[in-house]
Amino acid sequence: MDSVNPAQSHAPTELPGSKRTAICAEVEALVREAADTARATGAEPCTAVVQALLAFAFEQPDRSRLLFCDSLAGGAQARSQRDALVSLAADVVEQAWQSSESLGGPDVPALAILGGSFRLLAWSSSPAGAERTREELSDMLEAWIDSYCVPDHTPCWRGLSPNARFDWVPTAAARATLPAGSERERIVHASAYVIFRRGYAHTSIAEILELAEVDLGEFHLHFPSLHAAAMAALELAYERTIMGAARAYAAAELPWGERICHVGQALNEYYRSDPALVNLAIVEAHALGPEAVRIDHDRLMAFTFMLEPGYSQSAHALGLPRTISEAVAAAMFELGYIQCKHLLADSMPDLLAQRLYVTLAPFLGPRQAGRLIDRHFQ
Repeated sequence: MDSVNPAQSHAPTELPGSKRTAICAEVEALVREAADTARATGAEPCTAVVQALLAFAFEQPDRSRLLFCDSLAGGAQARSQRDALVSLAADVVEQAWQSSESLGGPDVPALAILGGSFRLLAWSSSPAGAERTREELSDMLEAWIDSYCVPDHTPCWRGLSPNARFDWVPTAAARATLPAGSERERIVHASAYVIFRRGYAHTSIAEILELAEVDLGEFHLHFPSLHAAAMAALELAYERTIMGAARAYAAAELPWGERICHVGQALNEYYRSDPALVNLAIVEAHALGPEAVRIDHDRLMAFTFMLEPGYSQSAHALGLPRTISEAVAAAMFELGYIQCKHLLADSMPDLLAQRLYVTLAPFLGPRQAGRLIDRHFQ
């Protein structure tokens, strides 16, 4: 059977703009064709689009790796083109849903499904990702999308109150005020801040030295290179993310769904409290190379462990592939990425309810997940 072959190197690939644009245009055409065919045949459009993306990944592995994987490492322009394609694919699916005359279907934000699929395919094509056959990924993604279906078309996600679904709020952008600490800690936080403002590709040691108030010799006492300092900041960010989530998960003797709500709340508060470190972990991580991608994948697997009890929560979860938690985690990470992209604009969409619904609905069922989230936001 076919399988996704890990890349030998995950160093950022510098693509001419025209080549990157051509790949995006090709995938856009595939997305539109899949949605149009689904409408004409009565098939489920989101599943059709995701299956078209999966076919592209396996039939054109080199080009798909540039789109799904290396675009996250290729700097702001590459990420912007990738993000625009994700948004377009989600819009195409939403429009297909609105024009569909069929009853039922997934009740979930299309952006979560498409963004999660892009991220899952990025992980699958990276050296850190688990090697999966096309059939395995196809079954996982189809079951995942189906898990959001509501047979009688009763709105669950779309039935949530607007304040719970989308809440744009101001947030304090990262400031050039470093926390008190050792010389090494100042360098780590200064590295995260400069990367936050400049992007990893445009960060210089000179700017870090000025902000941390150290000289080059003092910098090299702690780190041999800019990359080493950035990796130290990334590891700190991941440690805080995982430890914070684990503490929230274990803090109270509550039903599993409510514990996941506590995890989501803890992550949301962390996003607001330390935007520079969060940006490094979620937006810039892949630019740091294979080791950072491996750490990112480890974070994914740590989150899937918290989802394992979900398979026994309700009859809705019976028969789900045990790998579906990877798709759920991919969507969660993508929504966090979307949220963090707005940090530079000093505003951040509060996507907590959206992340919680995407996480809980496959295991509890859309109705129970919607009720739980409504209670959480009351």
